[in-house]
Amino acid sequence: MGQLLDRLQKLGIPCEQLKVKLKKALEKRNWLAHSYFSERAMEFMNEKGRNKMIAELEQTNEFFMAVDSDISSIFHQIAEKYGLTDDVFKKIMDELLVESNSDL
Repeated sequence: MGQLLDRLQKLGIPCEQLKVKLKKALEKRNWLAHSYFSERAMEFMNEKGRNKMIAELEQTNEFFMAVDSDISSIFHQIAEKYGLTDDVFKKIMDELLVESNSDL
């Protein structure tokens, strides 16, 4: 992750806020993968607890989606800088889709 952020800075992309968000995203990901359900075992046993868990997971999903949006925005800035416009990207994706369908 450090190398990625260094490269972004060299390209002139401000990334201090992104660094903070990515660190928080990694912490949330690890919490979900390794601790979430064991920490919520009692809440899982009743409807009120499950509803609380659903709300908590929805908030976490919104956070991940916001970070994804930030990263996508940066990707598009860099891609445009190197001539990869939305049209070119769509053409590449369409070609890959056709190729993957022919492999089936």
